[in-house]
Amino acid sequence: FLGEFAGGDNATCNAAITDMLTYVMSASDVLMGWTWWAGGPWWGNYQFTLEPTSSGADRPQWSLLSPFLSKT
Repeated sequence: FLGEFAGGDNATCNAAITDMLTYVMSASDVLMGWTWWAGGPWWGNYQFTLEPTSSGADRPQWSLLSPFLSKT
């Protein structure tokens, strides 16, 4: 299990996270699951939060992570 990772909203971090999660998903015989380090709503304007914005919009990380979410 890969726990508590995060990355900034920039091309380098997005590529690294995509590569990492692609590997995790391809190694499902030995790796099972992952969690994003999000902090929670009480952390204020935390750069890695997955909480919706005050207007209800998704954070940019959701589009990066959503292809790797389990469909089961």
